[in-house]
Amino acid sequence: MSTIVTRAGKGSPLTNNELDANFNNLNTDKLETGSLSVTTTAAGTAGLAYASNVFTYTPPNLSGYATAAQGTLADSALQTGDKVAVGIASVVTSSSLTATVNTHVYVSAATQTITLPASPTIGQRVLVTVGNFIDTVVGRNSSNIMSSGTDMTLDKAYLSIQFIYTDATQGWVMS
Repeated sequence: MSTIVTRAGKGSPLTNNELDANFNNLNTDKLETGSLSVTTTAAGTAGLAYASNVFTYTPPNLSGYATAAQGTLADSALQTGDKVAVGIASVVTSSSLTATVNTHVYVSAATQTITLPASPTIGQRVLVTVGNFIDTVVGRNSSNIMSSGTDMTLDKAYLSIQFIYTDATQGWVMS
């Protein structure tokens, strides 16, 4: 950052030496109009370049990070740390149903109950979104919801909540 002496800051007119120092400081800290580039190798290669008064951003290539792997972490072929596609199927329903794990349920009619999956394991999730009504019930299916052994009523229109199973004590937590 350049140090600039101003007349207001000094309280009197600047000397020729102070004016020259201001110009020298600005010249030292300036960005040259030549080429500039910034790259990263974290999670793919991205780049930011400057040439001919134009900034160009090249997004990272993440094709190797989202794969079409099939199965779950319980399958012997997958290990913790493997790259897996994160896909959540969507279901639109106007009636009550029991959700399956890793599913987004859009409830399109009032007075329905969406029951969470039975026997969940840590990390499984269900996303529930409701339309313009305030009476959808999320059934806990024997697991707690936020450490409570009661079902939950979604009492706000257009509400969307993701439930993630954490353990037997907390059960499904909201995010």
